[in-house]
Order: sequence, then C-alpha cells, then structure tokens
Amino acid sequence: MFRYFRLNAPFRLVGLLALLLLTQLPFFLDAYPFTVTELRYMLIGGKMAEGATMYRDLYDGMGPLSAGVYGILDSLFGRSVTAYRVLAIALVFTQCCIFAISGVLNKAYKENNYASGLVMMTLFCSFFQYMSLTPMLMANTFLILATHFSMNHVMSRQGEDSQILTVGIMAGLASLFYWPALLFLAGLEIVMVFLTNSVFRRYVLLIAGAALPLGFCAVYYLWHDGLHNLLNQGILSILHNRTAPLVNHTSVWAVCAIPLLLFFRALPALWGGRGFNYRHMSYGYAMLITAATALAVYFISPYRSPSNLIFVIGPAAFFITHYLLEIRKRFVTEIVFGFFIVLILGFNYTVALTPNIWAEYVDLSQLTIPKPTGLENGEAEKTLVLGPNFRLYGNGELATPFLDWRFTKPIFEELDDYGNLLLIHQAFENDPPKKIIDQENVMPKLLEKIPEFQQRYRKAGEGTYILIL
Repeated sequence: MFRYFRLNAPFRLVGLLALLLLTQLPFFLDAYPFTVTELRYMLIGGKMAEGATMYRDLYDGMGPLSAGVYGILDSLFGRSVTAYRVLAIALVFTQCCIFAISGVLNKAYKENNYASGLVMMTLFCSFFQYMSLTPMLMANTFLILATHFSMNHVMSRQGEDSQILTVGIMAGLASLFYWPALLFLAGLEIVMVFLTNSVFRRYVLLIAGAALPLGFCAVYYLWHDGLHNLLNQGILSILHNRTAPLVNHTSVWAVCAIPLLLFFRALPALWGGRGFNYRHMSYGYAMLITAATALAVYFISPYRSPSNLIFVIGPAAFFITHYLLEIRKRFVTEIVFGFFIVLILGFNYTVALTPNIWAEYVDLSQLTIPKPTGLENGEAEKTLVLGPNFRLYGNGELATPFLDWRFTKPIFEELDDYGNLLLIHQAFENDPPKKIIDQENVMPKLLEKIPEFQQRYRKAGEGTYILIL
C-alpha cells in the first residue's frame, strides 16, 4: 500500500482516500446516530437563515463564521442532516489531501510520499463524530494551513514576513470558527521561539496577522451594535462558563484507545530511527507543541466530546506515518497498517451502530439523540428551553435569541433589572415561543414580573408552558 505513494503519483493517494471514504459513506449517511451538537448547529443555522446577527440576536458562544456556514446551509438545504454530513466528508477529504501535500512540500518525511494523508483519513474514521460538520472541523482546515506555512518558515533559511503574516491570518480565521482555537496562536509563537531565530518584529507580525480577521469581526459587530456581546459570548467565553462534558472522560479515552496506542508506539521512532535529520526533528518538535496545544484546547472547550480532540489528529498522523515508514520490510508495514484500519473501522462501526456492545466502556447517552423528523419536514414547533439541556428542543425550532443557557441565565435570574425585563419582552414579542420548557423554575417569577404573559401562557405540565393567545 505504501509503495504506491510516490511523489509523481498523487492521484493514487486520492484513489485510496476515496476508497476509504466509500467504506464510511453508506453508514454515515443512513445509520450513524444523530447528536445533540448537530441539533444545536441546526437550531443556530435556522436563526441565522432568518437574518439573525450572532451574539446580538442569538445568544450562543459559537464562532461567527461557523454560525454563518450553518445559516447558509439552512438557507440552501433546510434542516438536512445529509447536507451537513456530505459537506463534512468533503472537508475531511480536503484536509487529508492538504496535510499530505504539505508534508511532501516541507520534506517532513524521509520518503517523498503521500502516506500521511491516508493515515490521517484513517484517524478521522476512528469515531463517527469526527466526520460531523463541527466548528472544530472547519477551524482545523485553517490550522493545517497555518502549520504548513509555519513549518515552511521554520525550514527555509530565509523566511519571509509574508509567511508569518499568513500564519497569523490562518490562526485568526480558525478562531472565528471556534473560539478556543485562539490558543493555537500561542502554540505557533512557541514554535517560532524555539525552532527559529526570527527577530522580534516577526513575533509581533504573527499576532498582527491574527488580529486582522479578529479586527474585521470586531468592526462588523461594532457597526451592528453587538461588540459587547461579541466580547462576552465569544472571545471571553473561553475563559469561563464551563459546562458538563457530553461524554465522560472514561468514554473519551476508550474512543481514543486504539489511535493512542499506535501514537505512543510511534513517538520514539522519530528520534530513535535511522537517517533522520534536523528538518525531521524540528517538524517533530513542532508537532509535539501542536499536540500539547490541542489537548489544552480540549480542556477549555465548553461542550466537551471526542470531536474536540480533532486537532490532535494531525500530529498523530505525522508520528504514525514516520513509524510506518521506519519499518524496513514493506509487507510488514502493509500488515500493521491493514490491521490498524480493521481495528479502527470495526470499533467505529460497532460503537455507532451497535452501542450496547461497548456500553460498559463508551457511554454516549448524553451525546446522541433520536433524529428529529420535524426539522426536515417543516413541522418544527417554536420552542424555548430555559436551561442547559439542548436535547429538550427535540423536534422544536428555536424561538427568541435565548439558546445557550450560559449567557441567558443571568438575564432570566436577574428579573429585578428593568433592562432584562425589557429584553425578554421584546424577544417574546418579535419571536413568541409556542412552547416553553422551564428547567430552572424561572417562569413563575417572570409571569409575576410581566403580568401580560399570564394571559398568553398557561402551564401544561411540570415545567412546561404553552402559548394560548
């Protein structure tokens, strides 16, 4: 398999990647479980398609570019799960090709081949959520490009300021898709400090590059009267407002067990193998810094699940590729990698399609939900959930801007503030919910503070209110 990945035959990489994707496609489109994170993305996409402005008309901590992508998808395809997942597959395929080509251009391996792309694709197949259209997946595209230009600067004897500026811009764009990815800017600075002899001006230039897209974003929200919300719900949200993980740590380690075993087996290969030079060592140190940064991003992520580890896939693919290429006998490489693929795909299929087999080790009960039918056939009911549980939206469609309880909780719990009452009243007037699910028992005080709502809503069960007028 690896002997076909020669520099003059990249089309063979594309063919093998496509073959691996085809093994996933039928299951991915038809049978893979629907997740609560996908429901959240579709709710946001629906509001954005209606013309909402993120953070001002929609209270959530998602990156503005990700919200914009979901809004475009909702406008074009409606609440189609298939559309979201097909785009995710295309994006994964693109990232694997970019990663493989980057390794060849930067001479990251002893052999000029595209094996790293296939290894990366295999790692993407290790868990079904990696191939969901998440903000992390979209941000990862720009981080791969940032790593490419960064390593190109490290490896070149005469680096150019334009490369540093491009690295910063890529990191800034990644953070606009997923705010915690802003931490990678620090990782890139560390790479420059330890692996280059750049002058101080270039360290500042890297930050200036990241500030360009962030600055344009700030100007946009300043113009639309939402700069304060952008700071609170966006940039500053990575420093506070943690939530309970959607998948517990034991389950995350179980999902990552097979890739991690090969990753740790592969780590010594780069420094203990034959024929490695300074270029390979520098690339390895940069990937270690990237992996450490990716783990830090995982722990500061608000809704933690295996998909937050997507940034580790690139460094893992780099080291595993070096390990496989270090094996002297190619038929042994074929056997090892073939066995690796079988384990990865087998585990992925059984976890996704027959979760009861792994129920003792992998608990996905908080992550997966029944696929909502109302989202696709236009029968979704305008719903407001006052609490942190997105699952309760079910077949509902978001009413009012109040989605993420991390940011709406202070509004509904501080009803003595006239500004909060006015904000809630305007939101209910502009987009009245037909059903309110009150997890936090705030509706009794709200009805007391706004008597007008007592005539509009009646209690229909424990914590449930319905619109009667």
